[in-house]
Amino acid sequence: VPPGGLPPTSGIRVNQESYVPGLPKRATLISDSTSPLTWTVKNAAGTAVATGQTRPRGADAASGENVHEIDFSSYDTAGTGYTLSVGSESANSSRPASALHCA
Repeated sequence: VPPGGLPPTSGIRVNQESYVPGLPKRATLISDSTSPLTWTVKNAAGTAVATGQTRPRGADAASGENVHEIDFSSYDTAGTGYTLSVGSESANSSRPASALHCA
């Protein structure tokens, strides 16, 4: 838990500020799976706007947790209220009413 922060409520770690169109957009999934998993980005209406497969990376050197990389850089539409999910896990954010914000 970061100093002054709350413990994560999801196995997905996203940029808490924003993702910028035209620049890389990546998140991290904590998972024991050694196989790629399907991820989905949904807009504020709940419609899937992007999907792909995670990239298993193994144990993170700093945390020791098994992680997957999620690269959704191909989705470049600005907006708010996006949600990133993998299976039953959904991105959690400190931003009010949005998990992902593409500025």
